[in-house]
Amino acid sequence: MRKDATRKFASPEALDDAGVTIAVVAGSADYELAKAKFPKANLKALNVNSSIQVMDSVRRGDVDGAFVSTAAVYAWLRVPENAARAEEAFPEQELFPAPVGWAVRYGDPDWKSFLDSYSRWTAANGKVKALYDKYYAGANPYKSN
Repeated sequence: MRKDATRKFASPEALDDAGVTIAVVAGSADYELAKAKFPKANLKALNVNSSIQVMDSVRRGDVDGAFVSTAAVYAWLRVPENAARAEEAFPEQELFPAPVGWAVRYGDPDWKSFLDSYSRWTAANGKVKALYDKYYAGANPYKSN
């Protein structure tokens, strides 16, 4: 959301209003989720190469907000110019937790079992958070120097 927006939203449910415009990536899972969660809102489906690009609509003031992954929000807001104009609307609230999955070759239960076990192990011992933090510390293309 824009920091200087005149209309403030107290909760995610307040976005479900015909007077609200939300930018989303056309044809994405985010678009389908936003359509289901905010059926009354005006969705601006943008044909872009990256989910981060819909955030430019927020910066320009074309929309009230953008619906993208938390990772995209964090990456975009790390740029000082962007952070000066916009903010995460509902910090610490996952509107739609999106699990990541993988495909395995049909008929290979040992590989599937290994992947499932590894996922549980990394989640249980904190490695998921450590890997996430390490990745975003070094691989963010929008990171300021």
